[in-house]
Amino acid sequence: YTMRCRHRAIEFVAPLGLLALTLVFFWKLLLTNLIFPGYDAFTYFYPYQTYAAEALRNLRLPLWNPRIFTGVPFLANLQAGLLYLPNWPLFLSTSVPKAYAYSVALHVFLAGCSTYLLARLGLGLGRYGALSAGLVFMFGGFLAGQVGHINQLNAAAWLPLLLLLVHLACRTRRWHYVVLAGVFLALQFLAGHAQESFMTMVVLGSYVLWKAIGQITPSPADEVPGSGAGLRRRWAELSGGLLVLAAVIVIGVGLAAVQLVPSAELAAQSVRSGGVTYRQAVSFSLDPRKILVYLLPNFAENPFYEYLGYVGVLGLLLALYGVAKRGKEPWVRFNLLLALGALVLAFGGYTPLYRLLYYLVPGFGLFRVPARWLMVYSLAMALLAGVGMDCLGRGREVGGFLSAKGLAWKAASWWRGLGTGWRVALLAVGFIALAFTPFLKYPPLPVLGLWLGTLGLAVVIFCLGVRSHRWSVVLLLLSGALFGELFLASRNLELNLPIPPEAYAAWRPSGSFLRTDKGIYRVLSLSDALFDPGDLPEINRIFSSQLSGQQVASYVTALKNKEIIAPNLGMLLGLDSVDGYDGGLLPLKRYVQMEPFFLPTGQSAADGRLRERMSAFPGEKVLGLFNVKYLLADKVHDVWVEDVYYDLGNQVTLGQGDSYTVTAEGLPRFPATSLGVISYLAGAEAIPDQAVVAEIEVTDTAGTSHKYQLRTGVDTAQGEYGMANLGGVAHPMARVASHWKGNPAGNNYYTKLNLGSRRTVKSITVRYLGSTGQLHLRGMSLVDDLTKAHQSVTISASGDLELAYSGDVKIYRNKGFMARAFVVHRALVAPTETTALALVRDPAFAPEREVVLLASQAGDILKELSASEEERDVVDIARFGPEWVEVRADLGRGGFLVFSDAYYPGWKATVDGAPAKILRANYFFKGLYLPGGTHRVVLEYDPSSFKVGLAISLLTALSIVLFSLAGKRWRWRWGKLLYWPSP
Repeated sequence: YTMRCRHRAIEFVAPLGLLALTLVFFWKLLLTNLIFPGYDAFTYFYPYQTYAAEALRNLRLPLWNPRIFTGVPFLANLQAGLLYLPNWPLFLSTSVPKAYAYSVALHVFLAGCSTYLLARLGLGLGRYGALSAGLVFMFGGFLAGQVGHINQLNAAAWLPLLLLLVHLACRTRRWHYVVLAGVFLALQFLAGHAQESFMTMVVLGSYVLWKAIGQITPSPADEVPGSGAGLRRRWAELSGGLLVLAAVIVIGVGLAAVQLVPSAELAAQSVRSGGVTYRQAVSFSLDPRKILVYLLPNFAENPFYEYLGYVGVLGLLLALYGVAKRGKEPWVRFNLLLALGALVLAFGGYTPLYRLLYYLVPGFGLFRVPARWLMVYSLAMALLAGVGMDCLGRGREVGGFLSAKGLAWKAASWWRGLGTGWRVALLAVGFIALAFTPFLKYPPLPVLGLWLGTLGLAVVIFCLGVRSHRWSVVLLLLSGALFGELFLASRNLELNLPIPPEAYAAWRPSGSFLRTDKGIYRVLSLSDALFDPGDLPEINRIFSSQLSGQQVASYVTALKNKEIIAPNLGMLLGLDSVDGYDGGLLPLKRYVQMEPFFLPTGQSAADGRLRERMSAFPGEKVLGLFNVKYLLADKVHDVWVEDVYYDLGNQVTLGQGDSYTVTAEGLPRFPATSLGVISYLAGAEAIPDQAVVAEIEVTDTAGTSHKYQLRTGVDTAQGEYGMANLGGVAHPMARVASHWKGNPAGNNYYTKLNLGSRRTVKSITVRYLGSTGQLHLRGMSLVDDLTKAHQSVTISASGDLELAYSGDVKIYRNKGFMARAFVVHRALVAPTETTALALVRDPAFAPEREVVLLASQAGDILKELSASEEERDVVDIARFGPEWVEVRADLGRGGFLVFSDAYYPGWKATVDGAPAKILRANYFFKGLYLPGGTHRVVLEYDPSSFKVGLAISLLTALSIVLFSLAGKRWRWRWGKLLYWPSP
């Protein structure tokens, strides 16, 4: 009894050791106040987790998210991981960045322990072999690189445990293994990464097939010729394995239905509905020429995290040694095939196989980033490394194997033992590797030296073991060296470059300014993060002695992202944004179809982040449609000329006969002696030199007006004046103030108009006089040459934009913004969705006066709207919450109440307590008809998909309990009925 207790106690040593090593590996994130700085973590997961934690602390289940993409489902977004219960205690008890770090460490530890158990109970490895497998998987490149994607890391951590439980269920046919596998599969679904759940099911299916075909646990009866026992056993293994797998999937899907059903509803509305194109599916494929950089530790630089799959030089050596020693064993062959297959799939578009799978196999057309198959590769290689370490631990003629004669004899014997197919495959792999050798990308020489040094260290440890025969010490040294190599390999990864917590907690001036407006509105950011913040010297002074230069740079980048309200950081600040950032099930398909309002022709932003592709402010109609009150822009492309600042954030385009006037409301109360103007011409190549193309009339507060002329070649010129059209422009270049953003061949030209004496300007009118082309007015500034003071003039085609704040970024206020809810009395009828979208995009469409409705939805309402006249309506939002909106509306006649929020199934409306139908307005938004009079309108997000999913999950849990209580005999009868042979 004492020996048994000691034996069981020893089994806890390895998990405790893995726990200690986890603390060492993540010590900067766990044992300091520093936080993880990754872009995706900071701009995606921190905001999502913050929003969820605040809602749950207020005892509210966050079903809807009004902060991004003009409103989208929150719970239904699988990547949010709202219902992933293991994270709840962490995120509800501490700050989000620290909870994030704790969750990462916890799941890495889970991955290591699960791999250890899989190696012990599945492959039958010894403790050192299982420990090595756990070390390689949990600290290898894949999990270390995915620290910035907590949903991927959480999902990947369950893979080895699921494989173990399915293995035990197939081997023992015990119900509780099936249930446990189903429960953990449900947790993996809830972790929030469908692609890794898909990969997991591929791995489990491959295991079941291999178990039936490759006979992972062969029986002596299979070797009896003519007995038919082998065929029957294979069929029994296959049918039993498929039954286990089906039961696991049914339980997992059923328990996770509360998440999966709403996510399926969102998928139907998503930009991903119908899958992705082949080009998108093979994006981020692992380049075979760079396998040395990504599949071996790169100690010198920080490689792209999506491609990381290294298991260490020692891990690779141990894996090769394990295959050489035990390559005939079915479990080893299965893992070898799994590693090779996953590596080929990670190559994605570089192999013709992936194209076949994309078109023929369901699931491959739904996801991007084939390199994520490195998750499967990493686990398989970790298990093979454990096999190699186990071979050393069992002392199987190691000394003879390491001698030259023994090595040659073993290699020849191993080669003869391989089947013909295996020989051909290995020769093909060797030939391909040899052919690729000249084309491979090699790391710097110091990295190659470290690889050779690691190899030499392994040889020294082996030799010590051969001479001393103290293999326990050798195995301990090898395990330590294995961890040390992986620990050093992670030094340049973001997990070891944490930043101060103020990056998350501190407010920036732009966010503080916007929060002073307590109204209901949206913001739109066009700002790049290319500027240096004003407090950069103070940041360097405070942190340069404590942090590395890269850490300080990451900290500054995080602050700048908060300054420009980068998606999705409005969720942290409590600000609603038109823009957003996802890349999964969001944005909605109709949102992407509305993006041409914001982006240049031919541009698209399938994952959001309009900010990165927008080149100019949207028009007045677009700002009104989307309830935009504030616009953010940077000063990177503004210019200083003769020590005068010019705001080039916006522009006005004037064609033949057009004019533009800036009135007193848009002008600073500033006495000036001159006016600086920055402009350029387009399509004016044929206009001769010194020709008058524009007239500027300046009127002061005394009523005196003066007119000034803009001449080609002197004051302005053709904007795109590059080498390609140098000889085709009839006039020379004027004085260049700056070049266009993204186009060095494009020029902005500067001129200065003398106003005579000091005068306070009341209005400025610009008229285009050219017979061809257009004038693009980019910026104007009033200058007092006596005091060298100056004030920029805000350029706005509608006249509704005013500069409200100027700091590291500029914030413009849209004075004519439309409320979140408003009433119109005219309707444009669209027979189809395509027609509706075309009507909304039509320049003649006026959203403040009319609404576009689908004829199939509107019905008799159209008659009432068409007969109505415009009235002075009063609309007041009495209560506004994520899932609940209450509006008080007073209408003189019947009208249509339009909300500038996304139309989505699950929203329900009542008017004065009676149910009302929500229609799709202006193609993308929602609204409803109201008769004349005073009304109380309530909109509530109460999705049926969540209720259905919850009912399925509860029913599945109840069925599991009843089935478990029914008794072993009853379960065995059902198993026999389904041809599940008894063990």
